[in-house]
Amino acid sequence: MTCTSQRCDVQRSSVIPVRQALQILIVRLDGVGDALLLLPLLVALEAAGHRLGIVLSPQNAGIYRSTKIREYIYDPHDNQRCLAQLKEAGYDMALIATEKPVGYRIAVAAGIAKRIGFWNGLGKPFKSLWIATQTTQRRYRAVGDASRHEVATLFDLGIGLHDEPEPTRDLARLRPWLLAQEPAPTANVVLQVTTRWLPWSDAARLAVLARSVSAAYSCLLVGAAVEEAFLAEVEAASGLAVRRMRSFEPWLATIAGARALVTPDTGAAHAAGMLGTPLVDIFAPSATANMRRRWQPWAASTWILPYAGESATELSTKSLTGLNTILASPTP
Repeated sequence: MTCTSQRCDVQRSSVIPVRQALQILIVRLDGVGDALLLLPLLVALEAAGHRLGIVLSPQNAGIYRSTKIREYIYDPHDNQRCLAQLKEAGYDMALIATEKPVGYRIAVAAGIAKRIGFWNGLGKPFKSLWIATQTTQRRYRAVGDASRHEVATLFDLGIGLHDEPEPTRDLARLRPWLLAQEPAPTANVVLQVTTRWLPWSDAARLAVLARSVSAAYSCLLVGAAVEEAFLAEVEAASGLAVRRMRSFEPWLATIAGARALVTPDTGAAHAAGMLGTPLVDIFAPSATANMRRRWQPWAASTWILPYAGESATELSTKSLTGLNTILASPTP
């Protein structure tokens, strides 16, 4: 692979040889969707023979079902256990895939000699100077750059560590990392019920969407059990039951087996993207066209729906148009 000045600040001579097997730790202390966007990079690193670990936040614990990667959960209120585990594992290299300074501090505190992260050059000069003190190599990331998909940007962290020219969209490689076993396909269109619909929507508006989708398709409403109050509010407004999801395993299996998914742009959208489930991805009014391109689901057939404050009826009509279109389209 070519290491250009736009993508990294290291010379070819300093890049780790592709075939040298390493113990590599990835640090990603962000949301569920952020963690899932790492998947093509993980697939490429594992295929190159590296042994992998990943540091996640407590909210992401258990997102990866694969035995090919070891998870560490970093709890800021009790971080010594995680750091002790990392030191004992003795990782050769850390790839820091988070914007949070604590991600860099974890890699340093764990005693990992080689540390690669993003920096922004003159776009954020003071932060870039600090990152230079925390890392041994850096990959350049332009501030506000929405010209590339986030998956491709994260893939840059693996420059020189594998020989794959671009992030994979091969579902046969992606799905096993998220599923303990392949679920049976269903006729259900899944509607993700989440407080992420707020503040640009509400339970009453979501109830109209749920009834519209249910009238056209076999529809299953799902939501995280931790959002019980909102789920109950949607049930009362729609007259439809919402299935509570208490862990990632049944949630991912439900999305993987679904005919399609309707969701705001959140972790569910990126789960469907990596599982290949067709989806209608509804973006909030604040999301620009560039942001939608950067954060759209990765490997699935997707209908991007920019929400601009339409009425509940208009939102439902547009969502059904998207569903009808993606379900009538051949699978890519």
